[in-house]
Amino acid sequence: MEQQTNTHIRSIGFILFISLFTVAGCTSVHVVEFWPNTDPPGAHVATTEGIKNAKDRGAIPLSSDKWWHFISEEERRQGAAILPEFVIEKAGYLDYTMQPARITLDEAFWKSGADNGRGQIVHSVRNTVAIHLERNPDFWGSSDNPNKLYLTINSEPPGARVYIMGKLFGTTPCEVWWNLMPEQYKLGSISCGTVVVVKEGYAPHEEQSIVVPIYPELRYEQGKRIDVAKLFMLSRDQSSGVIASQPYQNSETSLSAGSKEQEKAAAKAEYEQALAAYEKALQEYNDTKTLVNAPKAYPHPALGVLMKSVAEPSLLAEKEKALEIAKQRLERAKDRINHAEW
Repeated sequence: MEQQTNTHIRSIGFILFISLFTVAGCTSVHVVEFWPNTDPPGAHVATTEGIKNAKDRGAIPLSSDKWWHFISEEERRQGAAILPEFVIEKAGYLDYTMQPARITLDEAFWKSGADNGRGQIVHSVRNTVAIHLERNPDFWGSSDNPNKLYLTINSEPPGARVYIMGKLFGTTPCEVWWNLMPEQYKLGSISCGTVVVVKEGYAPHEEQSIVVPIYPELRYEQGKRIDVAKLFMLSRDQSSGVIASQPYQNSETSLSAGSKEQEKAAAKAEYEQALAAYEKALQEYNDTKTLVNAPKAYPHPALGVLMKSVAEPSLLAEKEKALEIAKQRLERAKDRINHAEW
């Protein structure tokens, strides 16, 4: 009887010990998740030892946006975990070696964890003072996630075919893009090649080379989209004998009932297109005016300088001219509707 009682007491004591151990969070798998705090952000981290081992094997060292460390029993007993020496990496920047750091496994640490749903309690930590990364002057752009230049080619009137270096790319408004390469950052510009815009009833408009300025400091960015636009003003080809667009029928021409209804429908469609074109031109003019007058409104210094270099007063004058043309087109469309109703 006494032996059974002692066994029962020992069992209760063991269960109580396990319960207290669980409450303290010690029976769960705890993980330190280290995120490097850098300026600029977005750096990857790898251990110095891991990089050395990979190079010794002839393999490519791997890095990640975070580093995981499973807390050992020894670290639990000592009340501290030691992070190894890290190498902080970011494309376009010099590697930074971060010395080993000590994490105190106190009550606040154990309470900071969050269950990741896989039986692990994750404690996210990061260096409180951001590590300033120095730019690599020999870096000339990322090949993994390059920046892209998007060129929108417009014409007045719209609907013209766009040829670049002899290849048809579509009709205006037409958008084409290029990956920015090291040589373009070094030159400070990109040449988009010979562009020819063709529309029936209008003289072909050819521009030997559209050159867009490229801010060299953008090479330190990744996956950025740079938008520029070019407007081609088409003039009617009088030699062709074709009038591509008429504001309305001659007032002396008599129309049958059927043709008059067709004219009304055509006039309405033209007015809707003209209105949409005017609204777009007005928006582009206002956006360009904002960029010219207040480039510092953009928080990113590189983009601020880029926008200033693209949105020069000459571009604003071009947008203003396009707006005036869109306005005149809208007025002609209104006149056509009034004539069709009459």
